[in-house]
Amino acid sequence: MLFAGASVSAQTTTLKNFDVRRTGETVLLGWYVKSYNTCYDAVIHRSSDSIYFDPVGTIYGICEWDTATHFYSWEDKAPLPGTAWYYVELSNLVRSDIRKISGAAGEIRLAPNPCNEKAMLYFSNPDRQQIRLTLTDAGGKQWLAMETRESQVELQTERLPGGIYLLGAVSTDGKLHIMERLSVFH
Repeated sequence: MLFAGASVSAQTTTLKNFDVRRTGETVLLGWYVKSYNTCYDAVIHRSSDSIYFDPVGTIYGICEWDTATHFYSWEDKAPLPGTAWYYVELSNLVRSDIRKISGAAGEIRLAPNPCNEKAMLYFSNPDRQQIRLTLTDAGGKQWLAMETRESQVELQTERLPGGIYLLGAVSTDGKLHIMERLSVFH
C-alpha cells in the first residue's frame, strides 16, 4: 500500500539481516529495514521445495520517515513440516535472500483441525518418496486411500460424516510411518 506522496525504490530502502528460526511449533522471521521517506508492504513468501513460493503473510503500510534502522518480525503460526524456504519482499522492489529452515523428520500437520469442508495435509517428503495415505474412521472403515509424491495434499471432507478419523502416511521404503488424528465437524 503506497500513500500519497510516498514512493519506494531500491535506492532509498535496504533490507538486511533476514533471519528465520523455528520456535517450538512456529517459525519466527525477523529483518531490519533502513529507509527514508518511504511506505511499503512487507510480503512474506514460503516454499516447500525452494522453487515455487507462495505469499503467506503481509505487514501492510510500513512507513519510515527517518534514517534509522528498524526491526520487523512475523510469525508463521502454521509452518510446513520438514524443510521450508522463506524470503521477504518490500513492495515488489527490495527482496531478502532466501533462508532455509529444517523441521523434524517425519513431521505431519493437518490444518485446519478440526475441519469442515477440507483440510490441508503437510508432511516432510524431501526425497519425493511414494507415500501411501489412508483415512480411517473410529470403526475401522477406510474412507480414503491414495498415493502421492507431494509434500502437501488437500483432503476433501465435506462428504465425510462428522467424527474422529485416523490419517496414516507410510512411505514405500518404510522410513516414514505416521498417524495423526483428524476431527471433522459439520
